Amino acid sequence: MASTAKIGGSEILLADGALGPFVGAATDEVVHGTYRRTGTWAPDLLHLLCEDLLPAEGTLLDIGANIGLVSVPATERTGIRTLAFEPDPRNAELLRRNVALHGLE
Repeated sequence: MASTAKIGGSEILLADGALGPFVGAATDEVVHGTYRRTGTWAPDLLHLLCEDLLPAEGTLLDIGANIGLVSVPATERTGIRTLAFEPDPRNAELLRRNVALHGLE
């Protein structure tokens, strides 16, 4: 955990791991919490997507993208076009921040 900030009164944390820096809610013990503790998220899924499933010039649709811990690294590794959707307003804001943090806007 490198630093803290707030979104709409909710504390967010910046964690840096194998996939680079990602912001997430301090209360998230599943997705961002795992990334904070282990430094990675879904390595087998990312390998499958990036090495076996995504065509060189395809499009990834990430429906329920959460904070982008799959779509952001998959986009960085493959260079494909990605459309990531997140219905939860707080996670959608964190997703936007993570996309910007990785220069993928």
